[in-house]
Amino acid sequence: MRVTQKRLIEEASWNIADHLERLQRLQSVLASGKRIQKPKDDPLGIERALEIRSYLRGLETSLRNIRLTTDWLGATEKALQDLNDVLKRAQTIALNAASEASQSPEAFQGWIAEVEALLKQAVQIGNSNHRGLYLFAGRKVKTAPFELTSASSWQVTYHGDDGKLEHELEKDVRIQVNISGEYPLFQQVFNSLIDLRSRLESGDTAGIRDSVGDLEQAMDSVLEALSVVGSRTNRVNATEKRLKKWELELRRLLSDLEDADIAETALNMSLEDQVYRALLAASARLVGPALIDYLY
Repeated sequence: MRVTQKRLIEEASWNIADHLERLQRLQSVLASGKRIQKPKDDPLGIERALEIRSYLRGLETSLRNIRLTTDWLGATEKALQDLNDVLKRAQTIALNAASEASQSPEAFQGWIAEVEALLKQAVQIGNSNHRGLYLFAGRKVKTAPFELTSASSWQVTYHGDDGKLEHELEKDVRIQVNISGEYPLFQQVFNSLIDLRSRLESGDTAGIRDSVGDLEQAMDSVLEALSVVGSRTNRVNATEKRLKKWELELRRLLSDLEDADIAETALNMSLEDQVYRALLAASARLVGPALIDYLY
């Protein structure tokens, strides 16, 4: 069967267009660094890449929540450490006063003033906030939990609750971030300081000695709370480490699916360019005589 000149030209045009499209695709791959340019390039690869990206979005949310949780626990730890320092100083005052009961009234007045300042500092620590949210208010995070209601009677009123405040670390995994029983913990601290002040004011040497033990118990409670915070921090850090490892693995898989081998792509583009130029040259020889025959 005779192949017409028109058919030859059509086939040549089709081949040129096909290889031009391949060349342009390789140029796009080389420019973007991405192996998949269109869904038809790798339908299964596209589907898997979308699935991996969905997992990554979830991981990014979890890691963001973990950072917020770590910051909250860090702020809580700092506040409790400051509170423990207040109690240590108060205990030092109690020890000095108990062993130096014959000191002048002026010395006791100085200790009383310092204990009052420590009490106010403890209240201020109890009202510590992180990003505008109060750490020790239970679930009433917008309300300052502690108020020194009377400087004459030295009473502290609590305005929070004993609710649990939880953060989501990852899907269906939550962790409590506040300290259970903040009010009893701080009330123990405040009472030990208020009692010490009262005993110093009355010169009650035996009571001052009792205050040494009371302050020790309050410090034990604070240290216990610090231990709880430390345990939670360790759990959060372990979760973060695991999720970051999983994130790296997913990004590696995504890279294997989407990223092009630049050296291989450059070589293929060079070969494709040669084929394309050869087709153009061959087509020019094919078309040339046909046009001449047509003209003459």
